[in-house]
Amino acid sequence: MSNANIILLGASGVGKTTLINAVLGSESLITEKTAEVREYYSEELGITLVDTVGFEPREQKKQVAIKKIQEWTKDGIQKGDSAKSIDVVWFCVDGTAPRLFDEHIRSLAKAIRPWKNVPVIVVITKSYSETEQIGNMDKIDGIFAKHAKSINLKRVIPVVAMPFVISEDYMIPQSGLEYLIDYTMRVIPEGSEAKQKAIENFKLKRKRMWAQSIVLASTGSAATIGAVPIPFPDGALLAPLEAAEIRSIAKVYGIEGGTDSDNLIRMLVEMGTAGLVAKTILSGLKAIPAVNIAADILNAIVAGSIVAAIGEGSQIVFEQIYLGNKSITDTEWVKNLMETTVGKTIAGNVDEIVRILQNKGKISMSDVLVIIKRVFIDKK
Repeated sequence: MSNANIILLGASGVGKTTLINAVLGSESLITEKTAEVREYYSEELGITLVDTVGFEPREQKKQVAIKKIQEWTKDGIQKGDSAKSIDVVWFCVDGTAPRLFDEHIRSLAKAIRPWKNVPVIVVITKSYSETEQIGNMDKIDGIFAKHAKSINLKRVIPVVAMPFVISEDYMIPQSGLEYLIDYTMRVIPEGSEAKQKAIENFKLKRKRMWAQSIVLASTGSAATIGAVPIPFPDGALLAPLEAAEIRSIAKVYGIEGGTDSDNLIRMLVEMGTAGLVAKTILSGLKAIPAVNIAADILNAIVAGSIVAAIGEGSQIVFEQIYLGNKSITDTEWVKNLMETTVGKTIAGNVDEIVRILQNKGKISMSDVLVIIKRVFIDKK
């Protein structure tokens, strides 16, 4: 629970700095306007308060503020650096001017997009009137309800960070601060779990992107090979390309080396050119009436589709192993996957590709690659 990061967001002048001073127990620690993202560690609480640039009304300045916040969290999401990650958000709203515009909420959502599941606490600062507190809390709950998918609002807490002197005889005391800290401590475990999931999701998304780039490059090479005027299918030509594709995808997911991974890759290659995938595609072509496409282009479609299908199927296999959902030795599951998930969709995909292209007239290799990508990869 220690060393959690609490990031303060909100428009300029809402009292983020005053709130930090109150939490840290200093009235003079921070006096200047925050121009950069700054960190203040509380040894007593074991948390770091992260002060940020305020969201300015002008669009250009607002985007600068969002960018600075995103830059600060970049290493947290990309490298899993806990020192640059978010556990809890305090979104500060001025209680004396509580009107919230949609762009403020959108700025918040954009700034914390990778961390959208971490707990958000709306802190109503300068919350001097109990009557206004109740009205403001209800109003804020209603506004945030429209953004429930992008912001994990946990609670709205009114706070008077520093005593407010009205006259010599009357002062509004500090209030709400202890409850804010106590509640924040309660949701930090949830925030830490959400933070870890955000990091894992980012890594998985990046692996998917790399894997798909490998599939695309391999598909292009396969289509080029397929367009060569020789009897097709020629497993001797596609097998090395498929093996390289599958090994590259396995490497992306950290599955390489060892007898089990070699056996799995060998099985996937065999199910490609000489096995299920090729046979399914070729049998699917026979069911398409009046295929009016030149032989070299049709061969390119078949070759590219085979490699795209085996690449997509391999990506599913390796991702499930990477996530711990399946074992690398579970070859029966792999065979079933290729037959049910991959095998049954291949013929339909090739049918769709051929039907799109057969009435196009003159067809280029670029057309073939664009359509294969659209049908096999973009549909995912």
